[in-house]
Amino acid sequence: MVGLIEDINNVCKKSWINADDQIWMIGLPLETKNNQDNRISLAASSYLEYIHGLKTGRPPEIDLYLEKQVHSFLRTIIKKSIINSAHDLGDGGLTVAIAECCISSGFGANIMLPSSQSRLDRLLFSEGGARVLISCSDDQTIELKKHYKNICLQESINFSLSHLGTVNNDNRLLVYQSNNLIIDFDILDLKDIYKNTIYKKISK
Repeated sequence: MVGLIEDINNVCKKSWINADDQIWMIGLPLETKNNQDNRISLAASSYLEYIHGLKTGRPPEIDLYLEKQVHSFLRTIIKKSIINSAHDLGDGGLTVAIAECCISSGFGANIMLPSSQSRLDRLLFSEGGARVLISCSDDQTIELKKHYKNICLQESINFSLSHLGTVNNDNRLLVYQSNNLIIDFDILDLKDIYKNTIYKKISK
């Protein structure tokens, strides 16, 4: 991908910037019911390949209109300095994207997932387009919600704004669902695995 950045001050990276910043997701929401969205899937995912050794299934459906809406909104809130970071939910889905933000910044995260009828692995690792993690301060959050509300009033919006948790300074990635702790990782351990796995395998 090649692009032109007109103002270098408007670059928004994936790293968390401040402890206690709010973590949000824009785009397709987390599934909480049985009626699963075909735009989100474990089929042909990294999880299926690396955990189960399977390369199979139909990839998620692409919704170009939704992609345009989400990225137009994202560009605007970056330009207006409403958010401090942004990272797509690509390979590995939600959990991997959050881990990458933690690894690149050194900050941890407290994530609260809603109760869901979907399988836990689907909730954590399903992939699909039009989903972006963002972080912002409490003051920026007010502007974020105000801008989202204004956009919803002006046009038909097909994406949601979902609060996921907060950035922490405890060097831990903690993920809860219905007050049950389901993931607890030390950020330094995650960083070591992320950056040195290939080297360790080669040096054995």
